[in-house]
Amino acid sequence: MASLYEIDEKLVTLIDAGFDIDTGECFQTQEELDKAIDECQIDLEKKIENIGCFIKNLSSDIDQLKKEEDNLKARRKVAENKIERLKNYMNGYLTAVYPNEADRAKWKFKTAKVVMGFRKSTSVEVPDIDKLDKNFLRVKTEVSADKTAIKDAIKSGKTVDGAFLQDNVNLSIK
Repeated sequence: MASLYEIDEKLVTLIDAGFDIDTGECFQTQEELDKAIDECQIDLEKKIENIGCFIKNLSSDIDQLKKEEDNLKARRKVAENKIERLKNYMNGYLTAVYPNEADRAKWKFKTAKVVMGFRKSTSVEVPDIDKLDKNFLRVKTEVSADKTAIKDAIKSGKTVDGAFLQDNVNLSIK
């Protein structure tokens, strides 16, 4: 099927070709010209209708995709919550079995299907953001601590009032 532009061009060509440029005399009968124009008009209406229907179908697809996105997001959130609860459960158990953090950090579990252990990490804790120097603040729509800058400053030996580094041992599952 022709594009809208091709149908328009066909109409212009049909009209231009049907008349003598110098005399304005019609080369075809009025019936033939009317019939040809009507055919182009029908093609144009079908094309416009098809495009409208296609837009409606795409809009319906978008609505269904949005619903599916919402369903998948909800399912992902449930799975993330289960992971968090299971990690907390394992961490609680291992903390009870290995109360000493150094012993817990050495714990490893390995099979063909899973490898578990603890890894050490350091997080920046900011109990009082008001005590931070302005160089350690990041302003978005709200004021928050620039934890990367704070961590770099503390690791370089500087004292940052209002923040400290906290060593953590996190369960790792691969």
